[in-house]
This record gives sequence, C-alpha cells and structure tokens, in this order.
Amino acid sequence: SNGTCEYIFAKIPKLKQAIVVFYRPPRATTAEFTGPMQDVHSLLDGCSNDYNKILVGDFNLPGYNWRSMEAHPATIVEREAHTCLLNLTNNLFMEEEIQSPTRGSNYLDLLFSSNHMLVNNVKVSQTALSDHGLIEVMTNLFSKDEKRNLPDKQIPSIGTFDFNKAEWSKVSEELKGLLTGESING
Repeated sequence: SNGTCEYIFAKIPKLKQAIVVFYRPPRATTAEFTGPMQDVHSLLDGCSNDYNKILVGDFNLPGYNWRSMEAHPATIVEREAHTCLLNLTNNLFMEEEIQSPTRGSNYLDLLFSSNHMLVNNVKVSQTALSDHGLIEVMTNLFSKDEKRNLPDKQIPSIGTFDFNKAEWSKVSEELKGLLTGESING
C-alpha cells in the first residue's frame, strides 16, 4: 500500500495459488497506481510457473470494455492506468474473467487469472450493499489430494450474511492454516 492504492498478496503453496486483491480509488494518479502495480507484477512474476495467479479487485477504471477490448477512457490518467494494467496482465498471460459490467456500463471490478480453467462460473448481480455489482465466482481452488465435497444444501445469498457477527478470529485462523507458513503481504 502507498496510502492511496492498496493490495494484499497471498501465496498458498498447498494449492499452488498466488492471489492479489487490489483497490484503486477513482482519483488515483498515475504514479499512485503504477508503483503498486509494479510491486504486484514482481510478486506474481516471482512465483514459480506451476502456480496459478489471480489478480482481483476494484480498479475503478471506467471506459474500457474488456469483452470487446475497446477503450474510451475519460482522462489521460485513466488511459495510462489501463495501459499499466494491460501490460501487467499481458506479461503474466492473464485473462479477464468477468463477462459483464459491474457498475452501470463500466467494468470497474475485475478478475484476472493465468489459468482459464480455474474459474468456471462468474455472476454479477445488483445488491443494495454497494453501488457496484456483487460478483460471485465459482473456482476450482482445491489441492490435488483433496476431494471436492460440496454441501448438499444451498448456500445463502450474500444478503443473508451478517458480516458484523462473523467470527473473524476463526476466519483469520483458517486463512493462516491455508498459507502453511507463507506470509500475507500488502
């Protein structure tokens, strides 16, 4: 983090995954964006080739249609930020996985993956919790020695979760268990 753009990096050896969650505020300058993106590039590029790499976040970059690859940024800063993001994702052979706009007609929330087989379903729906769409992603994030045991019952929608009542210490312990000694940076 540089006080403007923020990210968190997790390397999960058991799953051979490297994941970055990124936030770029709408009015971030080119320098405020490119510095952290260079850090993210170094972190992801530093992972061995057998790792799947995921970059996900709220990039707040309107004016770019990731499906048609048409760019209509409103400012020079947005154009430079788009170029920076495209360079990173192209250099790491990552594809954008979200198929529909996440706020109005804009693709502001993005999910890039180095393995298109990793993401098998993405859904964007409206929610009263945010001005951005709610993104639900189904992945194949399982270790090779782990069988995929999905619950028989339907998982409730996000509208029924009360995050204020979450047991965050347990969430933290579960994440630490997945990391198996690797640290979270950001």
